[in-house]
Amino acid sequence: MKASLYQHHLLPHLINCAGGAKVIRRQRREVVPRAKGDVLELGIGGGLNLTWYDTHRVTSLTGIDPSEALRVKAVTAPRPVSLAVSVLNAEAELLPFESSHSDTNVCTFTLCSVHSPQDTLA
Repeated sequence: MKASLYQHHLLPHLINCAGGAKVIRRQRREVVPRAKGDVLELGIGGGLNLTWYDTHRVTSLTGIDPSEALRVKAVTAPRPVSLAVSVLNAEAELLPFESSHSDTNVCTFTLCSVHSPQDTLA
């Protein structure tokens, strides 16, 4: 099914604007630098967390998101030069790898947009 104009263009822009608000950036700045080792970001969205990862602590970063438009934004989002990021098409409830894939899971402002927050957290 082809994404509508709203889903493909307007919604990703609105999500990035809302997620980039000053109060939310402050929360991201507190949480994201704590990640270490192999990191899985559930709902990477437009990549708004990427600038906050500590490259001395993160070995690898895999971000998942079901939205193609947001994944495209994440691939080009600002980040430290040495931070290699793999962005995959996946839903947080149905990960395409084992739960032991990561040392740290990052999930910021994502649970309101998943089908099952309980399955995502499990």
